[in-house]
Amino acid sequence: MAMPAQAADITGLMPGPDDMELSADHRYLWVTFRFSRHVGIIDLTTHKLIDTIAVGRSPHGLYFANRAPVYAPNPD
Repeated sequence: MAMPAQAADITGLMPGPDDMELSADHRYLWVTFRFSRHVGIIDLTTHKLIDTIAVGRSPHGLYFANRAPVYAPNPD
């Protein structure tokens, strides 16, 4: 199976990026940084980390009730 093309590089992230959630408007990617004890917000128009929130030990999982739709990958 061929690997998908890379869309962009996002540099300067904290250690341990793990779980992600996409905002409903597709503009922001929220990411848990498990080893850094933070959640980060990435602006997908600039590909930059724009904010971090200290959340305590080993954050794992994000869920937005109003989020971007999830589509199953095409099996072909």
